[in-house]
Amino acid sequence: LNNWELNPEIRAMCAWALGEIESAAAVDYLGLALLGDDTGGHQNQEVMKQAAWALGEIESAAAVQYLTRSLNDRHSNQEVRKMSAWALGEIESAQAVEALGRALVGDTDAEVQSTAAWALGEIESAAAVEYLVRALRADSPELRKQAAWALGEIESELALDALAAAIEDESNPEVRRMLIWAIGEIGN
Repeated sequence: LNNWELNPEIRAMCAWALGEIESAAAVDYLGLALLGDDTGGHQNQEVMKQAAWALGEIESAAAVQYLTRSLNDRHSNQEVRKMSAWALGEIESAQAVEALGRALVGDTDAEVQSTAAWALGEIESAAAVEYLVRALRADSPELRKQAAWALGEIESELALDALAAAIEDESNPEVRRMLIWAIGEIGN
C-alpha cells in the first residue's frame, strides 16, 4: 500500500481490501496512504480517497488523527476531504468534533460541509451544537437541511431556540420540514 513505486490502481485496491478486512492493524498503513508522502510528492487522490473509506470501514478511534489532518488540509482534493468527513462519522468519535466543526463552517466546498454536518449528527455530541447552529444560516439549502437533521440526531435542548428561529426565516419547504422534525426529536 505504501510502496510508492506501485501502480496507484493497485495501491487503491490494497486500501479497499484492507477496509473490507476491517482490521485495526491496518490503520497506520492506511493513515500514511491517506496523508501521502509529503516529502516525495507521492500523493494520488484515488489512493487517498480509498484509504479514507477503508479507515471509516475499520471504525477505529486510532484513525481519527489521520482523518482530521486530511479533512482540514485545504490543499487536499474535495473528494478526499469529503470521504474523510464520512469516515469520521462512521467512527463516531467525539475527538473528531472540532475538526468536523471547522470543516462545517470553514470549508469552501458545500459537499464537504454537508458531509461534515452528517458526521456530526452521527457522533451525537453536544459539543457540535454550536457549529451546526451556525450552519443553519448557510447559503446552501442542502447544508441547512443536513445541519437541522444533525441537530435532531443530537437531541440537545441547546439547539431549540436556533431551530425555532430558523423556521421563521426558512423559505425552502424541505429545510422547513427538517427543522420541524429536529424540534420534534428534541422535544421527545
